[in-house]
This record gives sequence, structure tokens and C-alpha cells, in this order.
Amino acid sequence: MWWAYDNFDTGRYNPDGTINRAGELSYNESHSLIGDLHGTADFAFGGGSHAVMFGAGFTDADHSARTRQASQRGPIDPFDADYAGYPILAPWVDAPVVDFKQQSIYVQDQMVFRQRIHLDLGARYDWIETDAESWESDTGQTLKDQQPSFSAGLLYAFDNGLNLYGAIQSGY
Repeated sequence: MWWAYDNFDTGRYNPDGTINRAGELSYNESHSLIGDLHGTADFAFGGGSHAVMFGAGFTDADHSARTRQASQRGPIDPFDADYAGYPILAPWVDAPVVDFKQQSIYVQDQMVFRQRIHLDLGARYDWIETDAESWESDTGQTLKDQQPSFSAGLLYAFDNGLNLYGAIQSGY
């Protein structure tokens, strides 16, 4: 349980030096199953060495919560606190359950040419589905989306140990 103070207009304290109190009690529950399966291949091709990683990942998660509001039987004097009485509790409210699923496939190639030039190229494709119950009805809502994302990076290794690196990527 946490307590909040609502005296924003008066600068935290009431004119008589007391503080108004409110609170919320919440029970949250989350479950998730996450996996990633990948493989690698090292080979030489096109005048350079390649280290390729490829794989697939998945996530299956859900979240639920129960909350209830609480208010005290009046403000409290922080310099002479009297905690008599119990908070007035509102009924429990069940928040909508949210279920999240994601599947992805990806590949990344780390190439080295002439021991100085390093080129990284990557591609990923994600499928995402979110199911959420509704506050207003039992029907809920399902959102589905899918999208590719890409990355590229280039590094040049100088003789003196310094490296020059640049990269660009799209995200999802």
C-alpha cells in the first residue's frame, strides 16, 4: 500500500498544518515465457571472413492487477500524528488482463575485410499480438502488427589502436 498527498494547490500542507491522505492497495501478477533459439556459421567469402548469426525468438506474457482505493478519516498532522481509525476502503477493482505475444526471426552478418574494415548487417522481422480485456465489456480488443527492422554498422581499425565507427538502424 502506498500513500499519496493531494495538497498540490496549497503547497503540501493545509492552512492548519495538516496533510490530506489517500492510498491505493494493488496486487499485480505477471507471467512470461521467453525463448530464443539461434545458430552461428563462420566462413570466408568475397574476400572477407563472415560470422553469421541467425535465429528465432518468442515471448508469451500476461499481466493482471487488482486495486482498491483507500482514504483516511481525515487529514493527519505530521508533527503530532494520530493514526486512530482504519482507512475507508473502496471495493476491489479488477484491471483488464493484458496478454502479449511476439515471434521474430533474425539474421546478422559480421564481416571483416583486410583485417581493418568491419561491416555489420542485420535484419529482423517481428509479429506482435496484444489481447486486452475492456473496462466497459467482456469483448476486449486484439491488436496485431508485423514489421521488419534493419541495422548496418561500419568500423575502420587504424594502426594506432583507434577505431572509427558509424551505425544506423531502424527499430520497432
